[in-house]
Order: sequence, then structure tokens, then C-alpha cells
Amino acid sequence: MKRKKVITISVICFIILLIGIFLANILPFLYKTSLKEFSIIYPYNDSVFPPDIAPPTFIWEDESRANIWKILIEFQDNGNPITVQTATMNWTPERDVWEVIKKRSLEGTARVTISGIKNIYGVEVKGADQSISMKTSKDEVGAPIFFRSVPLPFEHAINHMDSIKWCLGDVSSEKPPKVVLENMAVCGNCHSFSADGNLFGMDVDYANDKGSYVITKI
Repeated sequence: MKRKKVITISVICFIILLIGIFLANILPFLYKTSLKEFSIIYPYNDSVFPPDIAPPTFIWEDESRANIWKILIEFQDNGNPITVQTATMNWTPERDVWEVIKKRSLEGTARVTISGIKNIYGVEVKGADQSISMKTSKDEVGAPIFFRSVPLPFEHAINHMDSIKWCLGDVSSEKPPKVVLENMAVCGNCHSFSADGNLFGMDVDYANDKGSYVITKI
């Protein structure tokens, strides 16, 4: 009889210990998530993507103790939502998934909800979440983009002109844009292309004197 009581007490103590361990893990998580320290960094809310853009990387910050994040993408076409789970605070859709997202958000808004999850001994506890809306435009970019890459702060770039690069990139490509001009010791920025796309012109600025202008074939 005494042995049964000892076993019963041991089992109760063991259960209490498990409950204590579980609560010790979950309470700080619930406290953290109650502070709503969760934000989606990219894309911005109400973003509009061109139909020819490559898959972007969704990025968020979660200062709670979540170790899993679930992504839910809902559409206005009454079809099934897209669900994804990741162990990192960023997600880049596969090309085929991204094409589906763009197609289904062309006529209506897509709502993206990212939720923090804490997996505690096999039990998933939902924490904070944030949502954004996004759409796909009917108008494509349709051409490469020429742009100047300037390291910040701007004062640093002014004092290190060779750090400025001119790049040419296509939004539909997942590869980094190509550097087409670099290592210029003077400022060259204001530029234009001819209507047929065969000529390129650029101001060359030194000491606030825009006395030089470069014209070259592409």
C-alpha cells in the first residue's frame, strides 16, 4: 500500500515537473508576443508588383521566442489559400509559386499573414502575427533598368567617388544587376537614352561645372 502511494506521489511530482517546464518555456513567449514586437519589413503594405518581376524575398522581424513562422496567403478569387512554413525570418517563393501568386492577385488583393509559432515539446503555440496586402499590376516594366548605386551616407559617396557604380538590371531576373560603369573619379549622373535606344548621354560634373557631356553608342 505504501509502495503504491510512493509511486502515485512520484507520478504526480513528475507531471507537475513537466507542467512547470512547459510553462517556463511558454510564459516568456506569450509575454513577448503580447508586446506585439513583430513587423513585416518587406514587402510594404499595399505594394503593387509588376507582372514581370522575379520572386521577391519576404522579410520580417520577430523579437519573441518563436522558432517557426507560418505564412498564409489569401486571395479574393474564393480559391484555396497558399500556406508555407519556414524556420527563418525570410522567405523567397519558388518561381512557380510566385507566378501563381501574381496571377491570382492580378484582379484582386492578396492578403499575406505571417504568424510566429513556438514549438514546445511537440506542441505548437501561436504567438503574434502581422498582415500586409499586395497586388499585381497589369502593366509590366518591359525593359532593363539603368540606375546608379550610391553607398550611404551620401557624404561618404562624395568623398569616395570610385565607390559609386552604374548598373543595368532586369526586374524579371533573379541574378544581381550587371555593373556597366564604375571607378569614375568625377560625378556623372544626369543621363538620357535616345528614343531608339541606340545612344546614351550623360553629364560629367566636376566642381559644380557641368561643362562636359558624354555621348556614346550602346
